[in-house]
Amino acid sequence: MMAPHPFRNHRFIHSFSGLALAVIVAPCLFAQSSSNTCATANAFPVNTSCVPVVFNKPTTYTATYNPGGCNSGNYDDAWGKFVATSTLTTVQYTPTAGDAILQVLAACGGALLGCSDVAAGGGTETVTIATVPGTTYYIRVQRYNSNTAMNGTLCV
Repeated sequence: MMAPHPFRNHRFIHSFSGLALAVIVAPCLFAQSSSNTCATANAFPVNTSCVPVVFNKPTTYTATYNPGGCNSGNYDDAWGKFVATSTLTTVQYTPTAGDAILQVLAACGGALLGCSDVAAGGGTETVTIATVPGTTYYIRVQRYNSNTAMNGTLCV
């Protein structure tokens, strides 16, 4: 009598499919990237504590919208968005080098809800705003007075 094929063992299939799901889902949750425009902004996860996600502004990005405030200018910007899960949300951006300006807007081209440009080169910029659960908000990051690329991490 032949031994049963290992793929016919229900426990093996269940364990294998669970592993495959973990491998497929994990990169989708953590492999976010910034976008060149607000309209094409990628969604970033909202967490209960800071979980840094890569958020870089390459030199290929162009200036698309300057909402003003916090020393912002018509310089290259990077965009992201998030859907609020509570009535108060904190957004943090930490560049590896350079002076970042962080802004949170109500919509693409909309009202500036909060901004930060208090940290020197490489320091963390933090904005905490009142939010409505289920509402989408937009994140804009630019390098102070420069179109130079900037790498960093974002926490929402």
